[in-house]
Order: sequence, then structure tokens, then C-alpha cells
Amino acid sequence: MVIEYKCPGAALNRNVRVEIKKCPSCSYEVEIFEDESAIKCPKCGTEVRRQSAPSCVSWCKHARKCLGEKKWNELIKDMKKRQQK
Repeated sequence: MVIEYKCPGAALNRNVRVEIKKCPSCSYEVEIFEDESAIKCPKCGTEVRRQSAPSCVSWCKHARKCLGEKKWNELIKDMKKRQQK
């Protein structure tokens, strides 16, 4: 299931995607936004990972400012890890 909403840092014609993923441990439905690579399940604490898909970090020149330095660095680090595999 994909839900779209308007990202305040994006151009007028871009939307941020949200994936609904089932937790691999408890099957709880977890929302993972495009700018997140993983999130802890609020029900059991298991890490739920988003499918590897292009992120705004890889193409948007405003991503660093829009996401903030901390989140941007996390996503860059995660992208580099995936590329090394």
C-alpha cells in the first residue's frame, strides 16, 4: 500500500511515498517514509527495512537541507552500505 502526501521541501510536482510494511516478527503494519531506510516496529521493536528504491537523497539537490543534516547523513551512509554489498 502506498500513500502519498506533499513534501514541503519538494517541487510542486513531486510527492513523498510512504510504504506500509509488515513487521517480520509480529506482522504489525509499519509506515516507512521515502526518507527512512528502516524503522523500529512500534509494537515489538524489530527493525523493519524499506525496500531499496531511489530516494530523494540520490537525485534532489535540496535533499540535505530538506531532510536536515542528521537524517541526510544517515541515508547517505545507508546508501553506501547497500552499494558495497
